[in-house]
Amino acid sequence: MSKLSRLFFVALSILVKPTNGSHIYSSITEIRQLYHQSNLSSNDKDLTNPVQCFSVLKELFSNKLIEKIDILGALAGLTKIKKHLHTDSNLLINDNKLMDKVGTMMEEMDLENKSGIDYDLGKICDDSHNSRIKKSNLNCFIDFQNFFLKKEILSVNPEIFIIHEVYNEEEINDIIKEAQRNKLMHMFEIYEDYLDDLEVESTNYNHEYAGINFTNSDFMELAQTLHFGREGKLYFPEIGSKESALIETKLINYGLIKKEENKTVANLQISTYGIGGHLTPHYDTYRQPGEGKIEMGEEWMGTIMGYLTTIESGQGGETVFPRLGLSIAPVAGSVLIWNNIDKYNGEVLLESLHAGCPVIKGEKWVFNKWVIQ
Repeated sequence: MSKLSRLFFVALSILVKPTNGSHIYSSITEIRQLYHQSNLSSNDKDLTNPVQCFSVLKELFSNKLIEKIDILGALAGLTKIKKHLHTDSNLLINDNKLMDKVGTMMEEMDLENKSGIDYDLGKICDDSHNSRIKKSNLNCFIDFQNFFLKKEILSVNPEIFIIHEVYNEEEINDIIKEAQRNKLMHMFEIYEDYLDDLEVESTNYNHEYAGINFTNSDFMELAQTLHFGREGKLYFPEIGSKESALIETKLINYGLIKKEENKTVANLQISTYGIGGHLTPHYDTYRQPGEGKIEMGEEWMGTIMGYLTTIESGQGGETVFPRLGLSIAPVAGSVLIWNNIDKYNGEVLLESLHAGCPVIKGEKWVFNKWVIQ
C-alpha cells in the first residue's frame, strides 16, 4: 500500500481541522459567496456555466481577491471538459493560450497513468456520454418488505443498487444550506505538509496573464494540486450537527446503517465539485486488489453515496464503474450503495473500481458514508 493511499483513508476516518487555504475555484458555492461579497458586478451570472464561472474568477483575480492557483486550477478544469464547450465560449485569446499551456503540462505529467490503474477518465466518461455504458442492467421495483423503497438493482456481483427518492426537496435544501455554512477543504489543504515533501517532475513554464507573471513555481503548485486526482472540496460534519442528523436519521430509519453499531461506519463526508470537478478511477479502500489486509487496519466494506443535486443528462458528473459498464447520473435525493470488499474471501473487488466524471455544467453535491469492519 502506498503512503498516499494510507494518508487518504486516515483523513477520511477522522475529523480534519481546516487550514487557511484557497483553491476557491473548486467550489461554486465559495465563488458565489466571494463574488457577491465583493460587489464587483450587479449582473448575476450563471456560475453553473463553466465559462461564465471562469469570467467571474477572472474578475476576482484582477481585483486580487483570489490567487494564481485559482486561475490555473479553473483552466485545468476547463481543459477536462474542453471538447464539450461551445466554440463561441467567449474565452479570450489569452485565456486559451494559458489553458493550452496548462493542458500541455497535464499531458506531459500524465498524472492519471501514474496511479497504476489502467483506465482513462476521459475515455470512460466519453463512453458514458455516448451511451455506450449501460445505465442499468437489471430491474427497478418497490421493495414492499423494506419501507416501500424505490430500489434499482444495477449489479449482483458485486452488489450495487440505487434507492430513489430517499430525501425530499426540503431535506436536501436544508442539508446543502448547512453544508454551505462550513469551511470546505481541498485535498491540497488537507495534505499540504505531505505535498511540500512530494517530488514532482520539474516543469519549465512561465506565462504572463492579466499583467501577472505565472512562474514555474505556480505551475508546480498546480501539479501538486492535481496529484490526488480529485478536483473538488469537502468537509466532515461534526457528529450531532444538523446536516449529520438529517442524513443519518434517514439511513438509520431505512436500515441502511444501524444506530446501535455506530463504530461500524466512518465519519460522514460532504463534497462539492466546481469547474470540471471530477474524481479519477479509484477504489474506496486503503489497499489495492491483491494486497493483503493490514493486521490492525480497518476494512472499508461498503460505500453509501447520496446525491444532493441533479446534473442534467449529458452534463457530466456521472458515477462510473468501468469494469461493469455502469454509469449513474446524479439525481437529487437518490442514494447509491455498493460493496468494496468480497465478504467471503476478504479481497478488494476489482469491479468496485469507480470514478466521478467531470462536471460539464452544474453544481454537484454528494455525501459519503463508509461501512467499516
